[in-house]
Amino acid sequence: MAGLITRRTFSLGALSMGLGALAPDVRAQTPDWSRVLEAARKEGQVHVWGAAGDVLRKFWKDSFDKDVPGIAVRLFQANTSSERDSRVLRDLQAGVLKADVLIGGSGGMVGRLKPSKALQPLKPLLRADVLEPKGWIDGGPLWVDNEREYILLGDLPASTPGVAHTSVAGEITSWDDLLNPKFDGKIISLDPRQAGLSFAFALFMLQTPELGPSYLQRLYRGGRIVFTVDQRQAAEWVDSGRMLVGTGIRESEIAGVLSVSNSVKVLPALRAGATPMTLAVGSDTAICIPNLDPLPNPNAARIYVNWLYSKLGQQALVDVNGQFSLRTDVDQNHLPERLKQKPGVVYKNVNNEASAGADIAQQMRDIVTRAIADK
Repeated sequence: MAGLITRRTFSLGALSMGLGALAPDVRAQTPDWSRVLEAARKEGQVHVWGAAGDVLRKFWKDSFDKDVPGIAVRLFQANTSSERDSRVLRDLQAGVLKADVLIGGSGGMVGRLKPSKALQPLKPLLRADVLEPKGWIDGGPLWVDNEREYILLGDLPASTPGVAHTSVAGEITSWDDLLNPKFDGKIISLDPRQAGLSFAFALFMLQTPELGPSYLQRLYRGGRIVFTVDQRQAAEWVDSGRMLVGTGIRESEIAGVLSVSNSVKVLPALRAGATPMTLAVGSDTAICIPNLDPLPNPNAARIYVNWLYSKLGQQALVDVNGQFSLRTDVDQNHLPERLKQKPGVVYKNVNNEASAGADIAQQMRDIVTRAIADK
């Protein structure tokens, strides 16, 4: 089972190599692209569906509206990407879906939408210069699906296991420390059975030999974890001391609480056995295209997906969303050190179909469900 997890490694020095080299700009006026831009501006809008969050709105909508005037993002944000995926499937079956681009939540995309035939290939919409290997660490953005056609991802930060109240932060250095009875009912998290960072961490635990199914069963045993759908609430409850640990919390919410509080500390990569391990996982630039023919705004959709993976879009990812980009030509020197990979730590990537596909995801959900029911 451990072989299902792939590890993506890269040199931090690579960040300085490509600066000023390739800098694709979706506003560039080549004759063919000029026609696409003209048609997109006649459409005037692009329907983008994602999950809730003020920072995500500023990145997914406001940054594009500023960079590419004349095409307005109509952003629908469900509470979670899992809720978004459920509505996509429901509206698609009813023949009323009005979405051009789905963004964020790669786990649900590969685990639910793709198996349900809800997606069409993304690759034909992408410009060659945007995907030029020289512009990307390790030669390109990540294809999440096995076919390398449907779901693409451009961010892959090191992910902290979570945050802890300062009163207990020093006691948590290994994954086993989270099993301490003193944390029963004092850990807050999103439900790992739904798409999101908690989903990715549960897959990581399941497929890490030093942890595995038995660890999941003990961690999620009934009453140990308090679930929320609000990541800001999770961070704030740890800050207040109502909870002692928060796991699976987005970087934007962690940064927000750290900016106003000294009561929260970020957990480092925790030991699994003798080795510090955590995720290198992203999803805020995961994009796929719903299986509609035609799309509501096909030209604007093409402009949007190319903007996201261009230098413009990836710089917005860094500056607005505070996430780590795989592009080599963006400036991300100001990002927090916690987002950067460190020597001696194993970073595992579950942003791929082998590690997050329908079968393995269902296995994880079944284990968690049984654990929750075990009082």
